Amino acid sequence: MIVLNKDTEYALLMIGLLADHDKFLSITEIVQKTGMPKRYLARIATELAGCGLLDSKEGVNGGFKLKSDLSKISLYDVLSIFDKDLDVVNCESHTFKCKFRELCRHKWFFMFKFSSRLKRYLQSVSLDEVIR
Repeated sequence: MIVLNKDTEYALLMIGLLADHDKFLSITEIVQKTGMPKRYLARIATELAGCGLLDSKEGVNGGFKLKSDLSKISLYDVLSIFDKDLDVVNCESHTFKCKFRELCRHKWFFMFKFSSRLKRYLQSVSLDEVIR
């Protein structure tokens, strides 16, 4: 089961808010509108800007805004920033040592078929579908 972590939840909330504005919003404005913690939000916004999803601008009229339309950003784009581990089963991780390695007959399905289909699906879903 994929469970969104708090960073991803906050990122999606911030993106949804920024989608409603065509101007830069300061961290203070975003905090006022969302009630999210300022330092936490600033870190997430900086991360999103560093990954190319947000534009950032310093100064009095600065802040953050979406770099492109929601229809051009996939759900996978956001999930892969904050949920580095989108594995479906533990054995996909190179560090996981499974005691049933020789016995297991289902890992190939989950590791290759299911995982790749899930990734393609998440890449096909635009944030416009998720947020609007």
